[in-house]
Amino acid sequence: MEQTTHSFEWTPKSVWFQSFAGHRSFVDSPDQVIAFYGFEGDGIPPAGDERMHLRFDFSAQQPPANLREVEIVVCNFSFTPMT
Repeated sequence: MEQTTHSFEWTPKSVWFQSFAGHRSFVDSPDQVIAFYGFEGDGIPPAGDERMHLRFDFSAQQPPANLREVEIVVCNFSFTPMT
């Protein structure tokens, strides 16, 4: 099983998302980064009634080449408010 780690940083002025290979709390090397995206500016939802939603999509909306079932297991989820 291949493990990945995903993190979000949400502030009043920005939202940053990072996805990286392995099960870790930080990235040792840039080649571990699978995806990184950030947004800054107007339109950031205010803190208060947050909900986490995960969406699982196939690349180019194609099923796996081997047509086998795919499973995602969330082993841990934590929320750490910024102080």
